[in-house]
Amino acid sequence: MPAIKGKYGELKVASTLSSLPKNKYIVLNNIMLVKNRHSSQIDHIVISPYGIFVIETKNYKGEIYGRETVQYWTQTIGNNEYPLYNPLWQNKTHIKYIAEALGNHEDIYHSIVVFVKASNIKVTGASKNVIPLEDLIKHISKHKKRVMKYAECTKIANRLKHLNVSNPFIRKSHKKRVKQAVKYSLTKESTGICPRCGGHLVTRVGKNNLFQGCSNYPKCKYTTK
Repeated sequence: MPAIKGKYGELKVASTLSSLPKNKYIVLNNIMLVKNRHSSQIDHIVISPYGIFVIETKNYKGEIYGRETVQYWTQTIGNNEYPLYNPLWQNKTHIKYIAEALGNHEDIYHSIVVFVKASNIKVTGASKNVIPLEDLIKHISKHKKRVMKYAECTKIANRLKHLNVSNPFIRKSHKKRVKQAVKYSLTKESTGICPRCGGHLVTRVGKNNLFQGCSNYPKCKYTTK
């Protein structure tokens, strides 16, 4: 059950985050923000004097391959491969929602993608931000540069709690829209159409392999395997 597996992964990460010192870090889990009929569900937000850590949790096993600039990564289990929407892109949207809701600058945010069960993670371009669960606390703790006072952290946490949407109907509708968007994107891609701008996908030669890129490059930098 994908929903149950996802919830289990989020609980594992939430449990790990609870070990952070309470006098320095404020942890919020499962926050949903809504703006202009659009919504964003954020797995975890850690607010500290060292910045705001926005964490996307993936409870996937097997091997994960991808690039920071590619919309879909690959999950490999044995001889089978499955598409995985780039969680860094997903988290970028989350950060945008939070920054706009709070009215602060995105420079104070740290994007983290945590894989709970993956046996091997190979992501080029942003590998330091894509980590296994066992490295999460160490990754957060290494940030030592203060960007705000703890009193400001408390204000931010209270503001996000106030903005959080708990209505189960809205949350269910959000999950349905996400699934439809992923399905639409994969359908477009399979017919040779760029799901981002509607241009044509053309085959190009990279350093190590062939890939498909949008014909509207460099205006549109969409690429896929």
